[in-house]
Amino acid sequence: MSTTPDDAGSVDELLTGLAAAAPSPAGGTAAAVVAAMAASLVAMVGRESPAWPAGAETAARAARLCEQLVALGAEDVQAFAAVLTASRAGDSDALAAALVHASEVPLQIAERAADVAEIATHAALEGKRPLRPDAEAAAILAEAATRAAALLVRVNVAALPASSANETAARLLNAAQTAEDRVAG
Repeated sequence: MSTTPDDAGSVDELLTGLAAAAPSPAGGTAAAVVAAMAASLVAMVGRESPAWPAGAETAARAARLCEQLVALGAEDVQAFAAVLTASRAGDSDALAAALVHASEVPLQIAERAADVAEIATHAALEGKRPLRPDAEAAAILAEAATRAAALLVRVNVAALPASSANETAARLLNAAQTAEDRVAG
């Protein structure tokens, strides 16, 4: 992907995919991409802040989070496609399993996005002064991505058949709330 704003082919493709009919990238993928963008900003701040003792380590961690989030964005598309397939087949057990997986993926997105928000906050305080606003923007983006992904967990858990709303559902909901609480500060 080009780093210039006038060559936005990949961005245009992503936006077209987000606007397409399902299964396509949707809210979970968008949350993952936003959090990955935030992680990229943190990586830049860390790399470009040689006086910050934790800068290089922060940049490396942000880069790893970015990679994980991109992979989770792609996995989210597949998880939602499985929900649609099971729903069309009318198999309540398969639908329940697909909905649990479709809840686990955005939960992982929320957790990784909360990680990004935390390191972005540190970068905003410790990074090179002219780059701190980029880290602040990254923290805001990561917080929004955390909240969006946690919302998707709640929606998917609420769609579980009544016979499947159990300890797994409670675990997913609690973990989503924990991710949100981490960024609420």
